[in-house]
Amino acid sequence: MVSEARSITLLRLTSESPSRGEHREEETTGDGIVLGEADFLALKGIFADPASFKAVQYACEPQYGVTLRFEGPRGRLDVLLCFGCSEITMIAAGTMLASTEFDPVKPTLVTLMKRLLPQDEQIRALK
Repeated sequence: MVSEARSITLLRLTSESPSRGEHREEETTGDGIVLGEADFLALKGIFADPASFKAVQYACEPQYGVTLRFEGPRGRLDVLLCFGCSEITMIAAGTMLASTEFDPVKPTLVTLMKRLLPQDEQIRALK
């Protein structure tokens, strides 16, 4: 679904983030940001590359702060990111497809989120 995406929308989740495997529309703040071509291509590349992820899970309960919504001909894929424990969860049609770690690309994603959400205090504080 990532490689077929025609658009990616960045959604900021509220402080009451969903638990692992859950995602509800009302928990987003605002309408989101439809990414421009450069960011769209960069994120497609990151999420299509298996080297971007580690098959390790930390013993924590993720607090998702951002959703990247990939939309394409086969539907929608929501990619939830927790920058505290570097966990990524992918959900399509209400079903959790995968959950893993994004440590290898965390610095790249943090830089991108800070640029796209410059007024967000929590995002600015990410390391």
